[in-house]
Amino acid sequence: MNVNHEVTLLVNEIHRLGNKTAKRKKIITFQGELLLQGVYDNVDSILLHY
Repeated sequence: MNVNHEVTLLVNEIHRLGNKTAKRKKIITFQGELLLQGVYDNVDSILLHY
């Protein structure tokens, strides 16, 4: 398994769906409503299913 490739696919899919949509569809979870670059760099996001 090529982990770098899998992570790239995940990132592309999250960008495609948008963070709020991915959370609403229960693909990922994280504390708060939105993930904003910079302010929330240290917030963990958890992949619920793939």
